[in-house]
Amino acid sequence: MRAVLLVDDDIDIEVLVRSRLRGHSLTALTSVEAGIRAMVETSPDLVLLDLNIPPYTGTESLKMFVDAVPACPVVVLTGNTRDGIAEDCLRMGARRVVSKDEISKLDQVVSRVAAAEQYRRLHDPMYALLVRVDALQGVVIASEEAAAERHEALLGKVSGPAPVCPITKPPVF
Repeated sequence: MRAVLLVDDDIDIEVLVRSRLRGHSLTALTSVEAGIRAMVETSPDLVLLDLNIPPYTGTESLKMFVDAVPACPVVVLTGNTRDGIAEDCLRMGARRVVSKDEISKLDQVVSRVAAAEQYRRLHDPMYALLVRVDALQGVVIASEEAAAERHEALLGKVSGPAPVCPITKPPVF
């Protein structure tokens, strides 16, 4: 069972999402601010985010979620299928973009994204630890790339470069 946070101001979408994600723990909120608070406080496995929740439009709310906790995967739910919106969202850090017309496939999307995140966390535990430390310290990092650069720099300070052992000629007996 995955902990899923739904942030959407349409109660009909909540009902549809609940029907598709019965095997998951779903928390539904209707405002961006409440969603960000819940994401920071509860660390859900995944956030489902509507792009147009007043007073925000377009990708403003997505940027706020990605900036708040870069390691938490965000899947965008949108009724806006204009050209380029999916690419814009993915470029800004969304893991997937799902049209509200395709909510019937949402359980598969959630499972795939959560599995990919679990794989990443299992195989890169230091990265996950550093993301949590940043969140606890209130450090806001603008993108996954910036987070990776910061964490690589921190890891370099902790472990330092590998010692250099000069190659010498073997002793002659």
